[in-house]
Amino acid sequence: MSSDAHRGGATGHHPLDDVPTEHYELLRDPRRVRLLEVLEERSEAGATPSPTELAAALLERETDESDESDEPVDERRRDLRISLVHDHLPRLADHGIVGWDRDRNAVDLHEETPLPSASLSALVETAEDEAAVLERVTDPIRLRLVDDLADSSQPLSVEQLAATLVSQDGTVGMDRAKIALHHSHLPALEEAGVLEYDLESGLVSLADDVPTLFG
Repeated sequence: MSSDAHRGGATGHHPLDDVPTEHYELLRDPRRVRLLEVLEERSEAGATPSPTELAAALLERETDESDESDEPVDERRRDLRISLVHDHLPRLADHGIVGWDRDRNAVDLHEETPLPSASLSALVETAEDEAAVLERVTDPIRLRLVDDLADSSQPLSVEQLAATLVSQDGTVGMDRAKIALHHSHLPALEEAGVLEYDLESGLVSLADDVPTLFG
C-alpha cells in the first residue's frame, strides 16, 4: 500500500490537498480537460499558443478515424475556437489556471493544476459518454481512492479504504465512511469503468488499463 507521503494521509501531503473545490467542477468537461492537456504540453515546450492554434490542436484530438461529420473542417475549427473564447478560456482564467493575454493573442498555464488533466483525458479516450465518466470520477474523494488502489499491489477492502478516508477527514467516522463508499463512491467509480467492487468479498481493485493519476 502507498505511503502517507504519497497519499496525503494523516501526516503526509497529497497533490489534491492544493485543489480548490471549484476546480473539480471545471474539469468535469471533456474539452476543458483536453485544453489543459494541450496547454501543459505547449508550456513544457515554452510555447504560448493562440486560441486559434488551440482550436486546431483540440480538433485533431477530438476527431477520430470513424468521424463521418459532413461539417467542413474550417467551420468545426471556427466553432471550437468560439467555444474556447467565450466559455472555456474565460472560466479557466477567472480561476487563475490559465493566463490569457488578449493583446498578444496568447494563452499559457498561469499555474499548473494538481488535477491530472492528461490522465483524465486518457481515461475518457475510449468512453462512450466522456462527460458522464468525468462527472463520476472528478471528485476529491474518488480521485484519492483511485490513487490508493493504483498504489496497492493487491485489492483493498472497504474497511481499508474507509480508514484512509477517516485519516484524511477527522470529521468522518468509520461507519459513515463505509456507507459513503458502499452506496456512493465505489458504485460510481465501477460504473465509470475505473474499478471492480466485489460485493461478496468486500474487496476493491483497480480496473485494467486505468492510467496512473499521480506520479
